[in-house]
Amino acid sequence: NGKHWFANPNRSRLFLWPTGRTLNKGQWYFGDIYIFLPSVAFGVTDQFTIEGGMSLFPGLGLDNQLMYAMPRLGFHAASATDFSIAAIIFRTPPDWDDGDAHSVGLLCGTGTFGSENHSLSVGVGYGFADGDLADKPALMIGGEARVARRLSLMSENWILPGVDDAVVSYGLRFLGERMAVDLALFYVLDQDIVFPGVPFVGFVWNF
Repeated sequence: NGKHWFANPNRSRLFLWPTGRTLNKGQWYFGDIYIFLPSVAFGVTDQFTIEGGMSLFPGLGLDNQLMYAMPRLGFHAASATDFSIAAIIFRTPPDWDDGDAHSVGLLCGTGTFGSENHSLSVGVGYGFADGDLADKPALMIGGEARVARRLSLMSENWILPGVDDAVVSYGLRFLGERMAVDLALFYVLDQDIVFPGVPFVGFVWNF
């Protein structure tokens, strides 16, 4: 209707889980969750993206901050179908557990179907800790529906091994030409969890 809809500034992830789409070569963004969890992602090629970050909790030294890295490899299967595989690797601080640092994380694959404005993402991942892989996978289903030039409806939902109830989320993504801001609520489908859920706040700024 004569209005320019700029490109989706955060096509490569939902609230937390990566989508099947990687960054373009040379594209990078600075992101942050809850103020204290900044990260940076860079498109090495159109198929390979590397992301990393660390916590910045006040009062904790560098050795006691949580650090992570996430290499991702993407495949463009069709005009509206993309797949990616990723390893999300966390280093836990020594003082958080038994005095030793540990490597924990998730090996996951995600398929994203649809346009950059309206898409469905389905993912499966296996958790690991110190080289030991989980016996059962985590499942994720989520999506994005861009209902206005600067607004998308978002959802990301998990079924986790060993957890009886699903984790669901619902929220909004406010869009700019370079920035995307997420406001959401995460809720466990259990009567003991207070509705409407735990607030989530995050943003990315593209360069």
